[in-house]
Amino acid sequence: MSNLDPQAENDIYRRTAQLLEADIANELVALDPEQGKCFGFNDVATDVWRKLERPCTFAELKKELLADYDVSDEECANDLRALLDQMRAARLIDRVS
Repeated sequence: MSNLDPQAENDIYRRTAQLLEADIANELVALDPEQGKCFGFNDVATDVWRKLERPCTFAELKKELLADYDVSDEECANDLRALLDQMRAARLIDRVS
């Protein structure tokens, strides 16, 4: 059972950074010119970043990832929460409750 707050399923995430992006092999390499930081996204992080071209709820993101990857609901929720938290800490996205 996921320890995710049920209310958090309705949290909306949106991009807050404008990145310069390049696809290299199976990764997205992105530069945030405002922060002067470079980021490397694996395939799942790239999928999430691209899905966030429009604001999405946590539940929407999780549903799309579950359709695309062979992963349990709990593992998906936990991994997605960790990824979104990392993206928020890097000031790439914001959460609107």
